[in-house]
Amino acid sequence: MPRFGPIKRRDLIRSLQQVGFEGPYSGGKHQFMIKGDITLWIPNPHRGDIGRELLAIAYTAGREQGRTQLRSTTGHVRLGVRADRSEIRADDSDLAFVDITLEDQNGTVATHLDRPVTVQVRGAGVLQGLGSARPRTEERFDAATHTTFDGRALAIVRPNGEGAIEVTVRTEGCDPQTVRMNAR
Repeated sequence: MPRFGPIKRRDLIRSLQQVGFEGPYSGGKHQFMIKGDITLWIPNPHRGDIGRELLAIAYTAGREQGRTQLRSTTGHVRLGVRADRSEIRADDSDLAFVDITLEDQNGTVATHLDRPVTVQVRGAGVLQGLGSARPRTEERFDAATHTTFDGRALAIVRPNGEGAIEVTVRTEGCDPQTVRMNAR
């Protein structure tokens, strides 16, 4: 399947058919394609390429079970780094989780990109683990560098005393990003 982005309608339909979708079928304002319990609505561009968003709806026995908006990135990719909280208990029973993403200026994750990211922890904490959920990897989870999977990685930080903790993430082609938390 091609990288998700602006695409000619006929190329999108052909790509979806190659991965098992049937259709397109007519119904409502837009045509749709079906694969199992997933219905994917195909926008009608009226002019030019189809845009950067698609709506996918999952059905079971004709009843909607869930929906998601698929959106592609635009422009320059940057690092997104977000801690699950800004304060952590200053003992070895607590952990902070730092989400790392390759994303555009709108926060849309660039799932088509993977890059090695390096995490450095300063202050009253240590890097407990770093991973990406890649199903097959020979990378170590106790190393400071790990390759993202579908544009994502997760760093786990453990406090080793009271004080400020600074987590800096770096990758090629992006400005370094830092998050801070306090161990109390």
